[in-house]
Amino acid sequence: MATTQSINSVQRLYLAYYGRPADPVGLNFWADKLDAARGSLSGILDAFATSAESQTLFGNRAPADQIKFIFQSAFGRSISDTDEGFLFYSAKLAQGAKLQNLAL
Repeated sequence: MATTQSINSVQRLYLAYYGRPADPVGLNFWADKLDAARGSLSGILDAFATSAESQTLFGNRAPADQIKFIFQSAFGRSISDTDEGFLFYSAKLAQGAKLQNLAL
């Protein structure tokens, strides 16, 4: 059984990356994986990024729209193209940062 810390971490990742709460089966599956990885989210982040749901959400979106979606999901508010946070994350993405890492 997964630890509370792993369950909470995975739930936050689902909310930020997918914009929705985790389903119970997925939550427990990934929380167990997180415990087995001793808290390292890298494998989970890569799996999220290559999932069918990720391709549906982000596959055809411009990078700016991807950032705006994750920002809205993570913080519950929109972000403008001139916002300092938007410019920061846009630059990171342009420099090769992975979207899933920005969500984290």
